[in-house]
Amino acid sequence: MLETLYIENVAVIESAEISFTSKFNVLTGETGAGKSIIIDSINAILGERIPKDIIRNGCDYALITAEFSVSKSVEAKLIDLGYSCDEGTLIISRKLSLDGRNNVRINGKPATVSILREIGVDLINIHGQHDSQHLLNSESHLGFIDALADNQVIYDEYITNYKKLVEIKHKIKDLTENNNNNADLKEMLEF
Repeated sequence: MLETLYIENVAVIESAEISFTSKFNVLTGETGAGKSIIIDSINAILGERIPKDIIRNGCDYALITAEFSVSKSVEAKLIDLGYSCDEGTLIISRKLSLDGRNNVRINGKPATVSILREIGVDLINIHGQHDSQHLLNSESHLGFIDALADNQVIYDEYITNYKKLVEIKHKIKDLTENNNNNADLKEMLEF
């Protein structure tokens, strides 16, 4: 869960710190209030490509820092990637410079944008005004139910076993066809 977002020199914002709660968080406001700046900042932390024009006029850099409390599975993923995670706390910072340099850190250790993208999918979900249209797509329904059930281990096991079942069915079909072909050939030869 995103706990805190700190942005400095991003677009028109000199500096701002936003704290989020464990409840439902919504960004609302009039056009021009800065909602998209906050979303762009969060996307930068998640490893998305950010244009240089996000850096505030007259500044050399933009800095975005986010603090997350993470689950054990994300913590394990971070450890697999070579990053420590103290007590489920993850701090990501990304500094964008006018000269094109990109400084990314995960818990103080240098990282790459591709690693941000890899872990970003497990950190936060951002929904926009048209995202509800996914609810109307029947192909998405099973994914929603599986996500709600939090049964990824069981689901992965099911997929593995299902693939084995399909493979066995293909073998049975091939053997049956071969057997039928052999029976036809035997009948023809006996004739």
